[in-house]
Amino acid sequence: MDFASIVREERTSKGLTQGELAERAGLSLHAVWEAERGNGSVAVLAALVSALDIRFAAAGTGETWGARVRALRTKRGWSQEKLAARAGVSPMAINRLENGNARIATLSAALRVLAPRARARKPQIANWGDGSRDERFTPQDVVRRIESVLNGIELDPCGHPKSPVRAERYIQKEEDGLKQPWNARTVFVNPPYSETGEFVRKAAQEWKSRRAGSILLLLPVKTGFKWFQDDIMGTADVFFLRGRIAFERLGMPATLAPFPIMLVLYGGTDVMITRIMALFECGHMPTSIVVSRARIAGWAKASAAEASVVAPLAFPVPPLNETGDEGEYEVEAQRQDAGRNSHRENCNGHDEPNREHDHAEHADGEARHDRPRSRRSRSKMASIR
Repeated sequence: MDFASIVREERTSKGLTQGELAERAGLSLHAVWEAERGNGSVAVLAALVSALDIRFAAAGTGETWGARVRALRTKRGWSQEKLAARAGVSPMAINRLENGNARIATLSAALRVLAPRARARKPQIANWGDGSRDERFTPQDVVRRIESVLNGIELDPCGHPKSPVRAERYIQKEEDGLKQPWNARTVFVNPPYSETGEFVRKAAQEWKSRRAGSILLLLPVKTGFKWFQDDIMGTADVFFLRGRIAFERLGMPATLAPFPIMLVLYGGTDVMITRIMALFECGHMPTSIVVSRARIAGWAKASAAEASVVAPLAFPVPPLNETGDEGEYEVEAQRQDAGRNSHRENCNGHDEPNREHDHAEHADGEARHDRPRSRRSRSKMASIR
């Protein structure tokens, strides 16, 4: 398989320069240049494939190229030495390949033998039915709920004349929402499927540069992709929706998406988060996996204020002090102190005979503690220490 040509053709089809691809993949410009000449490591190739969202058919299964090669080899019952002989490389090169430390040329040679029909392909869209995969519109009931979450949509950067989204302003396809500044208080994005990663990165940039206040995206769940791990995870709130959404199509029946859907919220307020949890059946992954107790309390206050869309929290809210900051731990400490004081009062309420009995037991325990231990007991204690 000619990985160099595949990467180069996919890059140019997306209108990217080598420098832009290098930035997107987290690589140097020289690494991209070498990869498009067929040189470089398999690790560089994996980064480029992820950044360009390239899929492969008939190339085996596995999380890494090394795992794919190992699975294909063992399926044929071959040893590393036999594969090396057939591919025209050394057994050491095959060993390095399966352990993720090899050159692109070695991978190409191995796949020519193990998977001669392997090829690059576009993402499967068979379950979408007929029509363009990029002309899928958000269902009207979902749009209305999103309008409620954002309290109105100011900008739709993926505007379409037939879309049910009601926004104050649109950026149409010809104007290219990826190149225009968004400059809006609230933004809703249902990007073309083929440009999902590009619009996610654009949304992250617009929010970080403060050219947009709150941005809500409707996306396919692709947690293993680089754009999710680099531009969403830890930066935005993610809501994984239960079930599938039936997207609307021009002049055709609505079709269920062949993948799960998530909502991604940049710059969300506590009220927005509470409304999403109330209006959608979903699971929530916050901006940080370790959620601050102050943030949890903020959700609770927002939930209490939302009379029409109240969603019960999935976990109890710990009490906070008036400031809602790190002083919350002082409240917890005071509660623990109160519990200890209550315990002392209960102990002080014991009658005198019981107290004398306790003293007797304590003295007897001390006496037992002072007795000399056997050699076996001493050896056990020494081993414990």
